[in-house]
Amino acid sequence: MQGKEELCVDLGTAQRRDPDALPPGNPFEVTMNILYHSFRGLSQGNQLFAIKAGILTSQHLWLRIRRLVLMYIFTALLSIPSFLKTSASLAYGMYSENTW
Repeated sequence: MQGKEELCVDLGTAQRRDPDALPPGNPFEVTMNILYHSFRGLSQGNQLFAIKAGILTSQHLWLRIRRLVLMYIFTALLSIPSFLKTSASLAYGMYSENTW
């Protein structure tokens, strides 16, 4: 029609749809739909990268913590002779010879 402005509506990007799928109709279908979209979202690029990075970081962190714990245990075992009365003379004898 002359004199009437055309209506332009942006519909966004096209998405692939399943023509046989209807929206969920009962609570069970709603729950399953939410679970499906949640797991589907986790398997996409950025989320999958974040999950892998978190796993690798936690493994690296676990190795560092284990190394520190072993170092503290080793240090404690080496310092035991200084605190026991029977072996204190051995521990203090080594240090008294080298003092100046």
